[in-house]
Amino acid sequence: MKQNIRTHSRGKTVAFISFSLAILICLSFTFTYAEFTNSSRAKRVVATYDSVGVLFSSNYLSSNVTLGNASPDVYRRMIYTDGSTHAYGEITVCNYAQGNTAKTYEYDITYELYAALVILGESNGKTTKTPATAAQVGEKSVSLQYKNTTVVLNSSTLSNTFAVSTLDHRNASTDICKVTFSEDFNGEGTGNLALYLCARPVGNSSGITPLDSVFTTGTNSIRNAWSGRFSDVQTNHTPSDYDGLNYVISGSGVGTVVLSWKDDTFKVNNTFIKSVLDEAGASAAYTSGVNGWSTLEFPVDSSITDRYDLQFYFADENVARDLSWTDLNNNDIAEGTYVRFSYTES
Repeated sequence: MKQNIRTHSRGKTVAFISFSLAILICLSFTFTYAEFTNSSRAKRVVATYDSVGVLFSSNYLSSNVTLGNASPDVYRRMIYTDGSTHAYGEITVCNYAQGNTAKTYEYDITYELYAALVILGESNGKTTKTPATAAQVGEKSVSLQYKNTTVVLNSSTLSNTFAVSTLDHRNASTDICKVTFSEDFNGEGTGNLALYLCARPVGNSSGITPLDSVFTTGTNSIRNAWSGRFSDVQTNHTPSDYDGLNYVISGSGVGTVVLSWKDDTFKVNNTFIKSVLDEAGASAAYTSGVNGWSTLEFPVDSSITDRYDLQFYFADENVARDLSWTDLNNNDIAEGTYVRFSYTES
């Protein structure tokens, strides 16, 4: 009889524990659901990449969300020489954010590299491109070494699409395209002839967009220059379409960059601030809340890093969202209303 009582009592204990767990699970679900549904609004993505930076990136090519080669609006880069030798550069294509090999894209990235000779123009303050003709190219040429292939673009071969390549997600993977301009690019009469490069993803990958830029040559006398700009500028989207905006600091030479932003409008992702401060040590400085502005000052050296990617986030839910790209990219250190940028050569 006692044995039966003990058996019956254990059953009641088990039943009580099971019932208690069921209540806890229900309460947990109710709380979690409430947390989710009480969110003030659904968060949109930060333009085309997350807070750690672009996971399909390059040291020279820039993200282009309008299908790279199909877009007339491109970002212009310079390949430098001392004027007496060929202008030479190495363009990388990577499956991680520039400067951060610790995090790679979660899947393999398959892409093709497209190269073409183009003629540059300008429209509404932006650099545009059109295909070059054989007559416009003349005797000039550009040699490209990519993986195990060498191609020379000239008046006979105005463009080339290299074989598809895959960046392995299991490692920090980098492809390199070595570019050499013929010496006659250094002199007068080159005009607006340039090299266009585009790394075009094959297939659909979330957060992965084409990378492209146009390349011209320059001499060391104009080499030392850095700039800052919002990289999401496009006609079919306004700043209000995003919760965060991508910003690029890039250039050539050695000096000091000062980036400031208005506290009641923006904040910068802490990961970027911390990485800059850790890397530069005592040479960098960060201040916040001084006359309504935050400022990050740090040294730059293009021989080590020639590009930094960061994100600006709106300060809170009540920030006015009627800003234009023109408002934001007016970032002169003295006149910028929301973001200010300056560079001082060492």
